[in-house]
Amino acid sequence: LRVSGNRTVSDRTRFVQFGHWSGALTFQGERIECDSWTGVRDRSWGVRHQGTAAEGKKTPGSIYAIWSVVHFDDCFVQVTVHEDEQGRGHIRSCVEVPKLAPGGSPIADVAALRRTDSLVCDIDYRPGTRRPKSARLDVGPRGGLDLDLRYEPLGTFQMKGLGYYHPVHRQGAAADEERVHRESWRIADLDPLCPENVHAQQLSVVRRSDGSEGVGVFEHVAIGPHLPSGLPPGLQAPSA
Repeated sequence: LRVSGNRTVSDRTRFVQFGHWSGALTFQGERIECDSWTGVRDRSWGVRHQGTAAEGKKTPGSIYAIWSVVHFDDCFVQVTVHEDEQGRGHIRSCVEVPKLAPGGSPIADVAALRRTDSLVCDIDYRPGTRRPKSARLDVGPRGGLDLDLRYEPLGTFQMKGLGYYHPVHRQGAAADEERVHRESWRIADLDPLCPENVHAQQLSVVRRSDGSEGVGVFEHVAIGPHLPSGLPPGLQAPSA
């Protein structure tokens, strides 16, 4: 729950399910088989003010957010960070969940999962962007978790494809009638500092301090100033 003055900015619940998927995708006549692909189902519900009709096309004045989900051989890790421009945390959360065998019994005591709100993030931004070239998360040791996670991004997914900051088809935008819309782009041709392009997910190799490797997503959006990162106002790139 987040409020700004007497206005509710966010009041929502999120559900994330780690797993493996098998089947096939068909796109433009091409059938793509997937055999036990690693992934997550991500759902949220409740009040989410970002992108709603009440805001119009206005871009938020300042936002700094990280959302990451990681598959390791022995467990899953989820990280959520929302900070203001001074680096004060609205949300800081990391939880480690054991991996269950197919058909295994669910976790009996969810409260016993190792979790913490002790998180420090250090992002090395690509020149001319607000997009990570690499990132490091120091987690714990408060709360029973003590992790050093290092991210090496491999590929980019533009979140405007899901309606985040899209100039026309943003989340919550009113439509007078049914619309069917298709859009495509080349990542390399997009201006990474346009408001609709700043928010992105990056598929990453994630390494723990014990040398083990996992695969996950590092989702990040930084609009406006963020003092701990040296980000200036607006959408200017950080200085080298």
